[in-house]
Amino acid sequence: MLQNLSSCGKRVQTFASAIVHTPFCARYQRIAIDEIAKVCGVGRDAVSSWLDQWNRDGDEGLKDKAKSGRRPTLSEKETVEAIATALQVPQSPARQLAEIEKNTGKKISRGILKRLLKKTSLEAP
Repeated sequence: MLQNLSSCGKRVQTFASAIVHTPFCARYQRIAIDEIAKVCGVGRDAVSSWLDQWNRDGDEGLKDKAKSGRRPTLSEKETVEAIATALQVPQSPARQLAEIEKNTGKKISRGILKRLLKKTSLEAP
């Protein structure tokens, strides 16, 4: 059950390693959560959570979930418009930002504009 977990992330590898390297396999012997926590170098609550996820969903329960992160300030269409606007007034970042806000209705920072231009391999303001 714990084979082929190398692509599952650090948490799974740590957990699997703890299970395999303890004196008896946790699947067949009751191993104290504290012992697994000590081997993994994490808290008791983390191991308890791992065990709950493992019991409920098997190996899939231990894989790291995709994280959504912060949503982009501008949509793809607005991003294209922002880049086009920035290229029209390359000498003045303040004017670029004002025009982008006027066109999209959204205020973005210099940092966001710089990242957008850098992502498209263009010179940042």
